[in-house]
Amino acid sequence: MFELKIAFKYLIPRKKHLSSALISVLSILVLSLVVWLIVIFLSVTDGIENNWKTKLTTVHSSIRITPTDAYFSSYYYQIDALAHKSQYRHKTIREKVLSLKTDPYDDSYDKELPFHIKAKEQTKDLAKELYAILQRLENTHKITYQDFEVSGAMLRLQMIRKKPEEQATQSYLTQASYLSSFPEKNPFLSTLIVPLRTDELARLFSRSQINDALRSITVESLKPKHSWEIPISMLPEEVPLPAQASVSDLSCVLLTENEGVFPGFQKGVIKKTQQGIYFIEKNKSSYLIGKPIFLEKSCLLHVVKTEVPSQAKTLKDVFFTVEMPFKNHLLQGRVSGDGLEVAEGRWCKPSADLVQETGVFLAKSFQDQGVQVADRGYLSYSSLSMSAVQEQRLPIFIAGFYDPGPLFSGYKSVLVPPCITQTINASNASFHLNKTESNGVCVWVANPTDTDFIKKELEKQLEEEGIAAYWKVTPFTEYDFAKDMLLQFASDRYLFTLVGVIILMVACCNIISQLVILVDNKKKEIGILLAMGASKKSILFIFGFCGMVMGLMSCCIGIAAGMFTLKHLDLVISALSFLQGQALLNPVFFGQIIPSQFSSRAIQFVFITTPILSLFAALAPAIKTCYLNVSAILRSE
Repeated sequence: MFELKIAFKYLIPRKKHLSSALISVLSILVLSLVVWLIVIFLSVTDGIENNWKTKLTTVHSSIRITPTDAYFSSYYYQIDALAHKSQYRHKTIREKVLSLKTDPYDDSYDKELPFHIKAKEQTKDLAKELYAILQRLENTHKITYQDFEVSGAMLRLQMIRKKPEEQATQSYLTQASYLSSFPEKNPFLSTLIVPLRTDELARLFSRSQINDALRSITVESLKPKHSWEIPISMLPEEVPLPAQASVSDLSCVLLTENEGVFPGFQKGVIKKTQQGIYFIEKNKSSYLIGKPIFLEKSCLLHVVKTEVPSQAKTLKDVFFTVEMPFKNHLLQGRVSGDGLEVAEGRWCKPSADLVQETGVFLAKSFQDQGVQVADRGYLSYSSLSMSAVQEQRLPIFIAGFYDPGPLFSGYKSVLVPPCITQTINASNASFHLNKTESNGVCVWVANPTDTDFIKKELEKQLEEEGIAAYWKVTPFTEYDFAKDMLLQFASDRYLFTLVGVIILMVACCNIISQLVILVDNKKKEIGILLAMGASKKSILFIFGFCGMVMGLMSCCIGIAAGMFTLKHLDLVISALSFLQGQALLNPVFFGQIIPSQFSSRAIQFVFITTPILSLFAALAPAIKTCYLNVSAILRSE
């Protein structure tokens, strides 16, 4: 097509038209700059929104199934308070699922039922049928579910702090707190629990039974408490290893990578042979070592395998298979924990029951108030006894901290074993919660975008089983404490998109200016084309194509620049924070890591909007060209 040839001819800069070429380049650069800003802004905002949603669904689950008022007024729920087999108290959903009998009432032992209870008698096991539906969905879709129970109590912690050469100090922290049952089946639990530091691991191992601790914590590395005697079996044969020995009698040999010489020591190497271990000085003098060899305190031993005897009480009773890179060699062997301490560890299965006392997990904001792992305290609540209301105390200790996400509603929640929430809720406590919100089932969906589909599938199967009236299915987008925030995110997304369109429209005005200049420079050629029979559609196509190509070029340049910027976004934010004198983005709202992933929505937006706006911008001078007087153009030329 001759239109394409002419369009490409106009797009390629010419030496004779340097001014128009510069204007074209500037137009593309301005549009590219706008595309770059839009791509970065939309990618970061989308990433922040996705992070908030991920945190929300990780902590509070993607879907919550809660009992309705019809459930609590049903015979299925009310009968437990009238049956001796249920100890004359209402059961939680977990207890209902584990119960062997749907109807615990015994007419030969229990008193006669009230008329309003008899009228509502039913045989459906509402909890077990709900779990059967969830089991089927678990087999067909990637979901995980677990019951939850919420309660409340007064948290009181004793914080004893002792610094070297200082007298120990004691302080207390008292706070009314929500209690939530520990979500041990949460598939994202490992991302929820704050990693343990070395000092926290040491306190945790000192306060808990070693078997309980190692069932929940994976030891990744060990380090010597002081200079540690390394087993001879760990030393490779015929391999010289750098060491230092006492000058006088070689009574102390230290295996170290330290280049400096310790006072009273001389440098050399040790070599293990079949005859024994020799210390070789720099002058090649060698001495047979009959003393133990110690490892420097700063060395780390990476744990490959952990063996815990059933009679183990402390870390020194545990055996570890360890390996340690040392001067391009790998030292490995089986050692006991005697003389070692845990340097690095992670939760393999976070548990709230590590010791005889009850371990609980607090929100990480408590760390700012001075709370530490292994601090002790109690949960206080009121219970109705035979004579009066009495205060009950449950002893606890801090097993760790968790990230409650950016929602302030989670900052006072304490994760406790289910038995605690069950005990407090069953004690006629003074801390009352809405029944329809204090007990239910959490459902975690692998992909949050599938939440609506899973919700509809749940509601459909509940309807088919005839129990939909007893259960309310709520997706995370409808949580009371998160709904307003998510709606604001959606509003902001539409607003930012509209602002992006307006900015692109302003930037596309440069294309209009460039093409107007191009029309003035090419009047003679346009007149000749029209005189030779070129249609107005061909002229419109030529200039419209030029505008679209300029828009696509700007998209490619802007997206490439955006990818580069997002890759180095941390450096940009650090520089801006330095210039500002404080953190540019508050981690409470935006998280510890600023999202730098490329947003597919941003790419779609710029690749669709920019060429279309460029096309419309090019049509203005193109339409003007179609109405030029051909004879007047040719006479003037």
